[in-house]
Amino acid sequence: MDEKRTTESAINVEELTPQQQFSFAVLKKAASIAEAAGLESKLDLKYMHLFIEAQLGSERQQGVIVRDKTVNPNLPVLGIFSPCLQLKRAEIEPRLPELSYKLLKANEGINFASYALMENSEEVIVIASWEALLEEVTPKAFRAAVMAVALAANLFRERLDRDEL
Repeated sequence: MDEKRTTESAINVEELTPQQQFSFAVLKKAASIAEAAGLESKLDLKYMHLFIEAQLGSERQQGVIVRDKTVNPNLPVLGIFSPCLQLKRAEIEPRLPELSYKLLKANEGINFASYALMENSEEVIVIASWEALLEEVTPKAFRAAVMAVALAANLFRERLDRDEL
């Protein structure tokens, strides 16, 4: 892996917990798949993710994040997602059921990705996402997934300009 694309220097890999070391290994494999797919990626150990800037046209880009989503260590899972919209929880809370319904309906019209919510006590983030078993991800499938979530996130933003939530 190209050292310029990795932010390992700030963190000593040996000091990571066993779970973090596992995730690091999964992300290194994902970085290798990304490289084989012709995608430039950056491994960030501070946030334990791989970052890819997807090119959607001559002037359009969309950030895509790859994380280890493994629950069973015998079946490593990659999660690929792209943020669509970030909202303050206090502002969206009354309309959260309506937003959830709109996302479910929107999922009917997109391929290879799906909309979901990432939530914490302060914010709600709409994401476009895709997940698969690491062992089944080929470079071609990886590239398709990165582009699918990037395009879905971009499509959501375009629709948001026309339709208020």
